[in-house]
This record gives sequence, structure tokens and C-alpha cells, in this order.
Amino acid sequence: MPFVSKAYILTNKIQHYAWGEQGESAFIAKLLDMRDVGANTPLAEMWMGTHPLGASELNDDGKPVLLSDLVQRYPVEILGQRVASAFAGQFPFLLKILSANEPLSIQLHPSKAQAVALHQSDPAHYPDSNHKPEIAIALERLRALAGLRNARQIAALMAEHRALRVFVAFDTFSNQPKGRLPKLAFQALLRNAMTKPDEMAQVIDHLAASLRQKDRLSYREKLFLDMSAKYPGDVGLLAIFFLKLHNLGKGQAMFIPAGVPHAYLKGNIVECMASSDNVIRGGLTPKFKDIPALLDVVTDQSVILYSPNASSYVYPAPVSEFRICKLGLEAGQKIDEINDGLRVLLILGGRLELTWQDGSLEAGSGQAVLAPASLGQIEIECLEACEFYKVDVP
Repeated sequence: MPFVSKAYILTNKIQHYAWGEQGESAFIAKLLDMRDVGANTPLAEMWMGTHPLGASELNDDGKPVLLSDLVQRYPVEILGQRVASAFAGQFPFLLKILSANEPLSIQLHPSKAQAVALHQSDPAHYPDSNHKPEIAIALERLRALAGLRNARQIAALMAEHRALRVFVAFDTFSNQPKGRLPKLAFQALLRNAMTKPDEMAQVIDHLAASLRQKDRLSYREKLFLDMSAKYPGDVGLLAIFFLKLHNLGKGQAMFIPAGVPHAYLKGNIVECMASSDNVIRGGLTPKFKDIPALLDVVTDQSVILYSPNASSYVYPAPVSEFRICKLGLEAGQKIDEINDGLRVLLILGGRLELTWQDGSLEAGSGQAVLAPASLGQIEIECLEACEFYKVDVP
């Protein structure tokens, strides 16, 4: 059957991870107008792409077809020759809505070379050999830990909590350049957590007891105490104090390079990444934790922050797999979109119409649309005031 060159509405996989918002009041449930959602059913992520853990589907001549199968059959028609050649005929990105009601694990992502090595050495825990550079864009607010705090902040932390200072042997780093202190201290924390778990548990208990004596607690300190009940003796509890705290407002974003430890704490975001689910976890999770791998991969790089000052904005993420743009249009506004590669439009509000040479398609809030490369030029008209994200390949 020949490929039909038109825009397609995608049906997307919902991931029910325990940390997601729950029930009909969850962000994803409201966006998709889902009814009869169980009050305790978590709706954590919606995936748009071809990743095997959650490939999108589309309607092909009345039949549901996996997007991954269609791309395999028609790589040039869907991806475009340029993108198909650059990514070996594979769909290069994974777009998500992520809705966190409670903290995710402290984690980081390997580089491409590191991902390949992990997959070869431990395919059971790392079945994915691709890297996972990612950008997180706040849809309302996002609170997250990401990247190591600076040397002054780490030194102040060590001065305030002597038991922690002794545990990481902070004084042994006194001859090192200040810029290296955060990474050295963080690595020492992780290394000693493996070799001295009983001592680490004592440090956690001591810190918890001292915080309970305080009249006023910071958000970070409250988070530590809340997570202590859920993950007793977990090194991630102490890692909370080593990572930068970020509070992003609507439209603000962070790009997270390989090797940067992070944890989304609470909020609803659009997330785009290379097509991968490659995660090295270090704490605050019942899932497999791999401290040795994390020690090898962790860096002291910072996240890249974005604060758009316009309703339409291209987030300049330093990757080849995706480019993501936020667009806000008034009713009646039109834009011409010319591209030799694929595009995915994710509509967060309002309604729009896509028109091409011999067809058109309307789509509304909560829907995602694939515009294959074969369409080339499309016109996007906003039928109602709308907000949407467009992802393509630069």
C-alpha cells in the first residue's frame, strides 16, 4: 500500500508511574478530557514518538498502525531524506508531557558513547543504547533539583552539618581548586554510601533529628524530612543538599546535558529528548540504582536555562535530534511552515487547522499531529486562540 501524504493525529501512550498526578483532576486527564479515571490511577507521562516502550499509533486507511512500523516502511516519506540519512531511518526524538505530583528519582543520563558501553556491559538494566539529552519546559510551574551547587554553597553546607562534613571527608579536599569542590564532595558522598552504609544511615538520622529541632525549615529541608519516611537510609536524601534548586514559571525551561544529576520534584512540563529512556538512577527510588555507573558519568556541568519573553519562542537546545518551538496565536492568525523533515505539533489549548496542497485537518487541545516530510509546505491557521508546541529536526 502506498504512503498517503497527509497530516495524522497521533494516539499516544500514557505511562502510569507512581509519582504521577492521579485521577480526573490530573493534568493529563484534564488535557485529554479523560472520563472515568480511577481516583488512584496515576497519569505520569504521555509519550509521542516511536520508542518501543510507548510508540504512538495513527489511523492508516481505517486501521491503527504503530508510528514505528510506518516509519520503518516509509522512512523518507515521513522523516525526509536529510533526517532519514542522519539518523539511519529512525525517528530521532521523543516528545512527552510529564506530570509529577511527587519527586522523581535522582538520576542522570549518559552520553552516546557511555550509553553504548552501558548497554554492552549490562543490557538487562540498560536495554537502550541511545543517549538522552533533554529539555523540560514548564507548563505551569516546575520545581526541580538539577546540577551541583557552587563551591561556596557546598562549603556552607559542610560548615553547618559537621557529621556530613566528616562523612564525605571534606577537609581532605582543602588543597583542591575551589571549582572542583562540589564534584569531589558529591562523588565522595556516593562512594562512601556504597562502602559505609551504616555510617551514612547515622548521618541521615543525625541530620533529621537536628532539623526537627528547628522552628522554620527551608523547602529543601522539608523535602529531606518528607522523603526520609519514604526512603530511609537512601543516599538520595543527602544528595538533596548537593543539588541546585530551580523554580521555573510557565514557559521557562532547562536543558539537561549528559552527566548532570537531576530530579523533577513537582510540576507539569513538556519534555523533549533524543529517542531514549536511558537513565542511571542514584537515589529516591525503589528501582535499580547504579552508583558505580553514576560515579563514572557524573559531571559538574550546569543546566542551560531559558526565560522566553514572547508568546512564540524557539528553545535553542544544543542537539541535533530535535528543535522545539512554543507558539501562541490569536484566532485568525496564520503561519506558513516549510520544512524538508517531519514535524510534530502538540496542542495545549485552542484549535487549529493544517492545510496542504490537497487536504486539511483540524485538531484541538490535547491532540498531537504528525506532519510528515512529504507534505513540505503546510499552512497553520488558528481557529481559536491557541497554544501549541512544534518539534522538528534542525
